[in-house]
Amino acid sequence: MPIGATGYLLWRDESSYGTDPGTGSKTADAASVELNWNRNLERVRALWGVRNVPRVYSQEKHVEGRIALNTSDWKMLKHVLGSLTENVTSATAAPYYHDFEEAETLPSFTLERQWGSGTAYVAVGCKVNSARIRGEVGKAVEFELEILGKSMSKITSGLASPSYTPALPFRVTNLATATFGGSDISGQIKSFEINISNNLEPDYGSDGTPRAIDEGLREVTGTLTFKFDYSIADYVLNESEGDIVLKLIRGTNDEVEFTIENATFEALNDVTEAEAQKELELAFVSQADPTNKNCIKVRVTSANATYY
Repeated sequence: MPIGATGYLLWRDESSYGTDPGTGSKTADAASVELNWNRNLERVRALWGVRNVPRVYSQEKHVEGRIALNTSDWKMLKHVLGSLTENVTSATAAPYYHDFEEAETLPSFTLERQWGSGTAYVAVGCKVNSARIRGEVGKAVEFELEILGKSMSKITSGLASPSYTPALPFRVTNLATATFGGSDISGQIKSFEINISNNLEPDYGSDGTPRAIDEGLREVTGTLTFKFDYSIADYVLNESEGDIVLKLIRGTNDEVEFTIENATFEALNDVTEAEAQKELELAFVSQADPTNKNCIKVRVTSANATYY
């Protein structure tokens, strides 16, 4: 089927792990989707006169996937971090604040990928294993997810009826706010990357599919790339610690702010080339804040009281 054919990616929050609720669909603004149904096959070896394996049987089975989202919205952050608090300030008028924060347990969701008419693949029991958010000055922000899921099937009836409204992605034309430990670093920064890993571990049941997907150690790491500046390099050399705050503005009451808490830099990459501008790349790791025990939080500002 050609690229121009109709297709949608939707997700629905599950109240019971691995059970498609069938309602409450949200349309994902995705640039690409990859869903893999993986069967771990056991190869039975036998002395039966030839070198060939005589038979195989299925052991563990699960779904793996990768989704590249257009950054027109940040709703999937609820499944990356675990929780969302709407309208944080109880405001009665815009701007409204929506805080995505860490939770010990991640909510699961069902994915429905429609392609063409009358048929779709449905993956249930999905959780976000890792996420990558990358921004470079002058370009659209990238947002990629890696997921694990329970199982996948094909449906030919009862498909969701999605709607889609195109919207521009967030871009790093300039960073409205870029600070480390309260110090402004917006004048030197060229790009950033935030990596969030939930280190998920499938808990397989007797049917070979995950009866649960358990959360492991959460890790928040990333890099900041700068125009060369000795004062920036001092953050690594002095083993400094502090919050990294990055805010992007798309329009009026239309912002996203990332706060990487209690970050420290584990590497300084001094890149020097004769034919290129000298750059510094600083690799950071977040430490859990002593008070709230969190590593990262994201605030979305919008004109709507309800975001998700």
